[in-house]
Amino acid sequence: PSVWVALVSAGIGALLGGMVRTVVDWYTAFRKSKGMAIALRAEIEALLQIVKARQYLPLVMERIERLQNPAYMPSMNDVFAIRVTQDYFTVFYALCPKIGLLDHLSGQIVLLYTVGKSLMEALNTLQDILERSRSGEGALDRDELLTQSRDVALLLQTILDGGQQAVDALA
Repeated sequence: PSVWVALVSAGIGALLGGMVRTVVDWYTAFRKSKGMAIALRAEIEALLQIVKARQYLPLVMERIERLQNPAYMPSMNDVFAIRVTQDYFTVFYALCPKIGLLDHLSGQIVLLYTVGKSLMEALNTLQDILERSRSGEGALDRDELLTQSRDVALLLQTILDGGQQAVDALA
């Protein structure tokens, strides 16, 4: 009988220990995900504030309005060229290996940052167009400039909309 009592006690102890360990692991993952959500939310909010304060979308839309006129001859002022010298996604890159801890929000966050990276590429393309024109390698092509500007406007709008949704979801 004492052997059975010892075995049952050991079994109950192991079961309780396993349950406690599971709860501790779950709580640790929960705390990490909350910390990640707070950090990502702050980074996204900062990016949205920058885009709004610098009025990027209205500035691009002004250029698009001019470029839509087939008779318009574009100048270098019609190129929405922003030199991006900072890494604005440091929190995202730091947390990328653990992004799955955000569960259902991880896809939304990855999508938002992928659109952001695409915007950086589009801005680099506009910068290349401006540098090509400055160096005399070619005149500004209105259709090319209009297409690239529309792409930037679409990406900016997507980021403004999706960014706010992500901020709300991460709250």
